[in-house]
Amino acid sequence: MTNDSIFQPKPEYLITSADETKAYIHPLRMQIINLLIPRAMTISQAAMKLNTHPANITRHFKLLAKTGLIKLVEKRDIGRNIEKYYRARAFHFEVRAQKEQMKDAHSIGLEFLRQDLVVAQAQLKEDDPNELLCLLWNSKINASQFKKFAKELQQLIKKFQTTKAKQGNYYSLSLGLYPCQREDLPKGRIIIE
Repeated sequence: MTNDSIFQPKPEYLITSADETKAYIHPLRMQIINLLIPRAMTISQAAMKLNTHPANITRHFKLLAKTGLIKLVEKRDIGRNIEKYYRARAFHFEVRAQKEQMKDAHSIGLEFLRQDLVVAQAQLKEDDPNELLCLLWNSKINASQFKKFAKELQQLIKKFQTTKAKQGNYYSLSLGLYPCQREDLPKGRIIIE
């Protein structure tokens, strides 16, 4: 076992640079970071958890370490090799990129949501007994209304984030408030109980 007291992640880390944002917003790298939040792991240990070969994730580890989103916290000499243990920089990450700093900033934000939904869809079993709620609605709003809705959604996500049940299932809450150019887009709700 590694001594995780060597390095403890920060409660939260604010991602502001374009390089950090591009490194973070990738489905496999987000999975790697999530594995490294509770404890330090080697690339081989993470690969085993992800059901892949270590060579398939080595470059992702290098990029995450280079941008500082994960940190090398321990090296162990085990004879022929040196095991390197990595840990996530924080328990929670928030991306706050300036669109002027990044090409395709809006696209990256929407890709972040899309990738999470794709992973959730792939993991969902046909006969999954858990409840599911999907909401989609489109409305014409102005800039001040956007700010008001954005603030309310951020408050909702903070409330969801701080809710910790002793028993139950893990759920993800994806929220997006984004521009669309057509008023005839789908609207509706799907509730599966």
